[in-house]
Amino acid sequence: MSSPVLLWFTPHRLGVVKIFLLVLWVSGTLAQNSDTALIFIGDEITPGILYASLPEPRDDTNFMDTHYTLIRLPDNTKIHGIDYDPGNEMVYWNEFRRDKISRIQLDGTNRDVIVSTDGPSSIALDLVNGKIYWSNYYIASISRANLNGSLVEEIYAYPSNSKPRQAVRMLLDPVKGYLVWSTRFVNEIVKTTLNGTNLKVVRSFYAHTMVTEECADETSEIHTSLLLCFT
Repeated sequence: MSSPVLLWFTPHRLGVVKIFLLVLWVSGTLAQNSDTALIFIGDEITPGILYASLPEPRDDTNFMDTHYTLIRLPDNTKIHGIDYDPGNEMVYWNEFRRDKISRIQLDGTNRDVIVSTDGPSSIALDLVNGKIYWSNYYIASISRANLNGSLVEEIYAYPSNSKPRQAVRMLLDPVKGYLVWSTRFVNEIVKTTLNGTNLKVVRSFYAHTMVTEECADETSEIHTSLLLCFT
């Protein structure tokens, strides 16, 4: 099982490479060490997904000096977000402008479009329950499916008579059973159960980037421009 330590999506250019980053602690995967840090980079120029183990000590300040393996993707692939299933060595990504969510093995095989949907702006894997969640930007809703894309269900949709909101970034905690996403136009960070119930606004501001981390007191801390602690 993996435990996300640092997760961020960065829509800017580093040199000539547009990058989206995912960093995970992964137990017993891709290395002989029992606890390895992995980094994934979505490159829209090549296009492809690069991945590597971060060197010891666990320090991501010089991650561009690391040797990466490239998973080559078809031309015109536009990566908007990445998540990873270490148990099956499967990388997932969403393409916002191409209305699809795909996955591929680390060795570049078994590439497959698992979901076709309207403007998926963010994805998050629930590896405890075998689900993938995503936000539908244009229709202002949250959906989920099995990891292979089967049994798609919409778990939350903003009412059509409410002020327009577009969900843009998403995090989840499958053990504690909550889902968090941020919205645009009505700037909010909201929290629900994994079934999309009991929605509540936890902060009224826009967060393009969110990071999750476990606190010492066993709460979960969501990093944006402020710190948000959930029990």
